[in-house]
Amino acid sequence: MKQFVYDEIGKQLWEWDKNNYKEWIKKEWERTWRLLNRYDPKPPLDKSQGFISFNPLDKNEVKIPEKARIKITVAKFLVRKLELNKFTNDEIIRKISDKINENFFGEVEIRLDKGSKITENYANNIGGNSCMSGDYSKCTMLYEMNPDRFEQLVVVYANDTARAIVELLDNGKKNCDRVYATSDFVETKLEEYAKSKGWKDQSRNDLIMSGLNFKDGCVPYMDTLRYYRIEKNKLIIFNRTRNRIYVGCLESTCGNIYGGTICCSCDEPFDEEDLYRITDEWYCEDCYNGECFYCQECETNFHNDYKFIIQGNSYCENCANSLGIECDYCDETVHRESCIVTNLELDICDKCKENYFNCVVCNKWFDNDDNYEGDYCEDCYKEKLEDEDEEVVGV
Repeated sequence: MKQFVYDEIGKQLWEWDKNNYKEWIKKEWERTWRLLNRYDPKPPLDKSQGFISFNPLDKNEVKIPEKARIKITVAKFLVRKLELNKFTNDEIIRKISDKINENFFGEVEIRLDKGSKITENYANNIGGNSCMSGDYSKCTMLYEMNPDRFEQLVVVYANDTARAIVELLDNGKKNCDRVYATSDFVETKLEEYAKSKGWKDQSRNDLIMSGLNFKDGCVPYMDTLRYYRIEKNKLIIFNRTRNRIYVGCLESTCGNIYGGTICCSCDEPFDEEDLYRITDEWYCEDCYNGECFYCQECETNFHNDYKFIIQGNSYCENCANSLGIECDYCDETVHRESCIVTNLELDICDKCKENYFNCVVCNKWFDNDDNYEGDYCEDCYKEKLEDEDEEVVGV
């Protein structure tokens, strides 16, 4: 890796400014090569994208043997450890960093998606988890319903992804909003691309989109364009200013804008803070109390269809399978921890344990019919008799 880093530094400096390259060759190339050899940069063992691991050095540039290798981003390594900012600007350092990353971690993919692909990206958690991703992706279909007004900027780099919504405003300009990423590196790439396109410099007064097709239940939580009104059955969204009339804010995570959020059971509207969310459905308090339960183990809400009772407590299916076991004597499902296991590998609940005894020698459980004098199992009782016989013979 160090040879590639060294070669790329020289290449980029030469292409940028031959005088700077000559200055670097004259004053610093030997020190740069020496530092690279002593830092010994390599891709991190955990395969973190966009990072370099290196040996820690003391003030005399000598490796500190008792300290573990350090991990920082490639760009920071170039600036803080090799001090390239003395000879070039941030743009060239970024280019060198990009070349190193592409060579060791793969190329960065940047694309614009639209229509149903945006909904699919939210469903697949592109850019990471959020209140509108995964099971709630159907609440983002406003983007899909207006493919000429919304695009999604996606950056993919190895296992990391970033996403942002690109909005075509009424004035014909584009605005980049709602940025999510799984790493700083891909987020930086997304921001750089958006800035290069002029999508991050819109005036607050320009942030308005009119004539949008919409359906209740498909309008996502919004950030910048969070205020709305409806005219001629079309949605208008904008950033609030003093002279704009609005009827509400797009702050619901269930996609609804009419009269609150609808309970999936009684079909009545409620404020979102008065509802319980279970998987991808909303329940009012009355319907929740009548149709749902709280798992005592994983502390999650579920519908009663998935409730299992174990010794008076309610559990979801996964927790019930993990915690519960059927007693082989009475067939009742009980807590696994409350059971004993007999010599025949039978699981016996605490209530039925009275039908078994615990051998005082081997500590195994046996049917009461197999009890020998003094709570011995057959094998241990025979050993006891043999020991007694040996003692008698010895006398």
